[in-house]
Amino acid sequence: MSIYAMSDIHGMYGPFIRRIKQLDNLRSVKAGKDKLILLGDYIDVGNNSFKVLQTIYELQMDVGAENMIVLMGNHDKWFLDFLSGKNDFWLSDPNCASILEAFLTESEYGKLKVLLKKVETGKSRLKSAADYARSLLLEHHGDMLSWYKERPLYYKTETQIFIHAGIDEEAEDLWEVGTSKEMFVEKFPP
Repeated sequence: MSIYAMSDIHGMYGPFIRRIKQLDNLRSVKAGKDKLILLGDYIDVGNNSFKVLQTIYELQMDVGAENMIVLMGNHDKWFLDFLSGKNDFWLSDPNCASILEAFLTESEYGKLKVLLKKVETGKSRLKSAADYARSLLLEHHGDMLSWYKERPLYYKTETQIFIHAGIDEEAEDLWEVGTSKEMFVEKFPP
């Protein structure tokens, strides 16, 4: 069995699809002969975050969760923290706010931009814009986002640990319980 791993796709749909095609459109993965492990950070940076996330979701539904492992990364966690109401400030970053354009209709995104402009001029609070965006995301993409929230932090074989960022090596054999969620997805240890 071969294991293929990819990380930090960051909304770059074209390069991601080219890698999938290099793997014969996951034929051996679908057959259970090989595994594909995605190591997190599916959104942010590139302009196709929604398309990448939707494609990964659909591929895993088609291929099966035992053959295609989809892990959580720090950018995924930040987005999900926003989605769960833990971090409204994520939306105040113009790059993050622009990620939502592909998740929403044109008129919904236009209204969100208006709400965000009011935040900048002090006429409104960030919370109203964040609540508006969250409600639409959950309304339009609830199933996919529920799946997204459930992404594991690591995957292990008998000889390997696949992870986005790091583990607490001082915990030695107890790394699974001794590593904080933040260490699994953030860039620590360096």
